[in-house]
Amino acid sequence: MVYGPNEWVLKGKVRDDIFPDLDFTPIFKSLMLLRGFSSSDSLMTFLSPTLADLKDPRDMLGIDRAVERLAGAILNKEVIGVFSDYDVDGVCSAALIHRFLVRSGQNAPVIFIPDRNEDGYGLSQRGIDQLHDQGVSLLITADCGISAVSQVEYAKSLGMDVVVTDHHEPEGPLPDALTVVNPKQGECPFGNEDLCGAGVVFH
Repeated sequence: MVYGPNEWVLKGKVRDDIFPDLDFTPIFKSLMLLRGFSSSDSLMTFLSPTLADLKDPRDMLGIDRAVERLAGAILNKEVIGVFSDYDVDGVCSAALIHRFLVRSGQNAPVIFIPDRNEDGYGLSQRGIDQLHDQGVSLLITADCGISAVSQVEYAKSLGMDVVVTDHHEPEGPLPDALTVVNPKQGECPFGNEDLCGAGVVFH
């Protein structure tokens, strides 16, 4: 059977008996049931979240050291650099860091967004060199860096401290950064939290 562009194919069936206290269509409520919501409270928490619903960010492995180093850079008026991925998640991650620093009354960070064709994916020597040339002493990766072992070593050889923030699955040894903030790294109490890169930065 061929479906037209305006036809929906639903998994399961539409039910009229679920979430009777919520004023949504049966189709929407049935879709939410398929998404795993089993109560009206859990569904409304998902649809109208608050900051209080988030896990405590201090439970994320590596975050204390990242915060301490960032605070030191702010107090000492160091030049902070951000190397982000070139996709929407990376750019939003960099924008969050920029917004936080500027709204805190600090200097804007130096941001490097790689060129997909010239740099490829991930932390690159060209980006590190450009950030170093602009006086960056603290380099924060955004949505990348979890597998950048040699690149982090290179940045360190130039005198930079590197804080890796990422959400991709580690595939091999972690880079020897000052700290790595990624809920998917082993033994992270934030485990099983499927955050995007911007979600990691937000926490």
